[in-house]
Amino acid sequence: MVELFENSGSYAEADARYDILISPQLIDFNESQTIKLLEAIEGNSQIYRRRDFSKTLSEINTHCNRILPSNFDYSPYSKLRR
Repeated sequence: MVELFENSGSYAEADARYDILISPQLIDFNESQTIKLLEAIEGNSQIYRRRDFSKTLSEINTHCNRILPSNFDYSPYSKLRR
């Protein structure tokens, strides 16, 4: 599911895929899946420039705070604006 999101080819497609594929399952993502999501966000401008990114950023950051270690290095993930 992250792979489909990662390969979104338009802003609208990225919004729809986040809403359908990522958001409903995010609470169940483990550390590895969460990191893959961060990599997907960082690597595709259709994701981090999509219309609803700012709305979902809080949800993503909350999940990261819950699942990733407190000493996790966010420096490679500048699009999260932490």
